Amino acid sequence: MKTILLMRHAEAQFEQGDQTDFDRTLTPDGEKMASQTGALLRAHGMKICRILASAAPRTLHTAQLVAAQACPTAPLVPLTELYACSTERLVSTLFRHCCPDEDSILLVAHNPGVSGLMCRWANQDLSVQPATLLAFTADTDDWDAFRRTPSQVALFIRDAQVQPPLDDA
Repeated sequence: MKTILLMRHAEAQFEQGDQTDFDRTLTPDGEKMASQTGALLRAHGMKICRILASAAPRTLHTAQLVAAQACPTAPLVPLTELYACSTERLVSTLFRHCCPDEDSILLVAHNPGVSGLMCRWANQDLSVQPATLLAFTADTDDWDAFRRTPSQVALFIRDAQVQPPLDDA
């Protein structure tokens, strides 16, 4: 069984002064939501072997807060190429960084790419607010097969709460 957890970064501050979009940081509410999401992952027994995150401060901080609660020993890999990228680029980057001996990966990224991927894999339109997380599982032991195998949503977290299962589309 392989699992990919997709997460949009938590709530971020608006650009301030000459700050760029890349350099935006989390709000206090965003920090709280990221920590709560990590606690929910731990409570649901979601194993995370490695974390891939955009190198933008808000995504890295989101990933760090989730990891502190859910998987403190999982390595965190910051990737500049995940900043403001398309759904297709998210997919190619994600699978390029999957190791055969790992069973689960958390990817923390930005809209619209990450919401596009969540909607594609869930096969429905979803409201992907900050800190939304969907965990997808596929009955395979091979990452290449994960791409071809129908996956199912194992966990849906939005607003720092576990959501009901998604309707079949």
